[in-house]
Amino acid sequence: MPPHIKIPLSVVVVLVGGAILWIERSGDLAYTGWIAFALSLFMVFAIWLFPEASAKKKEPGG
Repeated sequence: MPPHIKIPLSVVVVLVGGAILWIERSGDLAYTGWIAFALSLFMVFAIWLFPEASAKKKEPGG
């Protein structure tokens, strides 16, 4: 995935995770919000760390 797609996607994921944290902390579910925020950070980390899966081309006759 090219960086010009990863950057906005990362920003959106962190903003959504932060919004969930803010909403959950306003109620009684603070741990749920922190878990959601931690998962959003892990998703951004995974997007940047792991390469995109691609199919290998088969050689003719093999």
